[in-house]
Amino acid sequence: MFDKGLFSISDEFNLLGDMDGKLILKEKHKLNLLNLAYHRLAHGYS
Repeated sequence: MFDKGLFSISDEFNLLGDMDGKLILKEKHKLNLLNLAYHRLAHGYS
């Protein structure tokens, strides 16, 4: 669903779009905020 742009993730890890909630990250799982920004832009969330 994320890959198809049905939802995206804010820099604060809130879910945007058709999903409500917040992404829970494990400490060992790292996300690049630039990748999240690109995804939002590519799918019209910015």
